[in-house]
Amino acid sequence: MKNKLQKGMTFLELLIAMFILTVGISGVSALLHTTISASNDGVLRLQAAYLAGEGVEIVRNIRDDNLLNHRNWLTGIPTDCSYCEVAYNTRTLTERGSIDNLNELVYIDAEYSIFKRGISITDHGDYIEVESTVYWWDNSLTVKNHLYNWR
Repeated sequence: MKNKLQKGMTFLELLIAMFILTVGISGVSALLHTTISASNDGVLRLQAAYLAGEGVEIVRNIRDDNLLNHRNWLTGIPTDCSYCEVAYNTRTLTERGSIDNLNELVYIDAEYSIFKRGISITDHGDYIEVESTVYWWDNSLTVKNHLYNWR
């Protein structure tokens, strides 16, 4: 015959088991939250990298078009630009003066965007330095490239 102490689980044992289970579930939940946040940050950083690279490519396309059509290689490229803006479907660089004046990058199917892109161009004589910086929330990502007069 079993004594009373060995009959089933006591209330104290139940509380301890529930506490251990709760701590375990809380740990897994915190780990999932951190993983999802890091994944979302990685997605935004990747999008920003593509948008920054696109800014440099647009300036490169303007330069290449100038050279192929026998124009001065810097035609349409302001070489004293610090916060220029250009859309993917245009070839016009517009000076905006500061980060606050940059427009959001909105593409065909999007209603709004968290990204802004500023392009800085510095003339070094035989090449220009192009910096395309994408800003979102409190973050930024910059792609820098040198473009030469290859003619």
